[in-house]
Amino acid sequence: ITCSLSNACSSLPPFSSRAAYKDHCRSIHHNPCSICKRILPSKHLLDLHLKELHDSFFSVLAERENSYECFVEGCVRKCSGPFKRKLHLMDAHQFPHSFDFHVILGYVFVGFCRYQRFAKKRGITFQTKVVKLHRRI
Repeated sequence: ITCSLSNACSSLPPFSSRAAYKDHCRSIHHNPCSICKRILPSKHLLDLHLKELHDSFFSVLAERENSYECFVEGCVRKCSGPFKRKLHLMDAHQFPHSFDFHVILGYVFVGFCRYQRFAKKRGITFQTKVVKLHRRI
């Protein structure tokens, strides 16, 4: 079992068991939002989630200046909206078209790793689940 949740994890050797993979997910990719309890795969994405979804001043600021920060930690690029950020991620950082660009919305509390297995068994893509979550925010 290998982890493909972040670029940093792609260089890790395969996990010897499902339990080892679960431990990895809990320790590295389990960053719960203190407000909505959704799970984000990194601290940086959790910070962006808090700003974009729970900060009441963000929408006002986003109307006046580029406020949507890049998902890549260390990149200083700010975009005018989520679509422009998506284009930036694909062009500058070679993100694949299949990447879940709605990752900033977070995942339900059942946990990211558990949801991956659930979705795979039922043929659900992450895009479908996240769009449904977005309507509840």
